[in-house]
Amino acid sequence: MQAGSSERLHSPIGLDAHGLSNLRRIYWNLSTPALYEEATGRNEGIIAHLGPLVVRTGQFTGRSPNDKFVVEEPSSKDEIWWGKVNRPFDAHLFDELHWRMAS
Repeated sequence: MQAGSSERLHSPIGLDAHGLSNLRRIYWNLSTPALYEEATGRNEGIIAHLGPLVVRTGQFTGRSPNDKFVVEEPSSKDEIWWGKVNRPFDAHLFDELHWRMAS
């Protein structure tokens, strides 16, 4: 791979299936060297001693349970361990949230 180039891999399920369209450039499943090149080229990370890529995500370093949405629907309703972390989310509200995210 040459410097400045990127791999272009396609998923059989395009991002348009998720409501994402008119995107300028998407990187999907980059190889390790290509990921390092993109991250360091944009000053989004550094390569530490012995090779790991280190990135800083700011004060929000973990995933909040409040940012996870599990839609309760018949095919998986009895397969999810519902509780404090996996709280059921209404399908209609998810559709609205997805529309806002994709806009």
